[in-house]
Amino acid sequence: MDKMHTFENGGLFRADIKMDEGLKNASEAKEQIRQEAISAGLLDTAEKNAEKVLKEFIKNISYKVNVTFN
Repeated sequence: MDKMHTFENGGLFRADIKMDEGLKNASEAKEQIRQEAISAGLLDTAEKNAEKVLKEFIKNISYKVNVTFN
């Protein structure tokens, strides 16, 4: 791992946190993790592995499949 980010916003039980703020933070964290996975090549590797497994599985029951990801 080349770099690590640490975030600190106070204690575990912050009294001033709002539900919408928590959901916004979770959404931002999800997108950040997604972007980091893309830049590290993890998403491409996962897609290739999933395609290989699905094609082999489907081939065993005498079907052919095209796999695409969005």
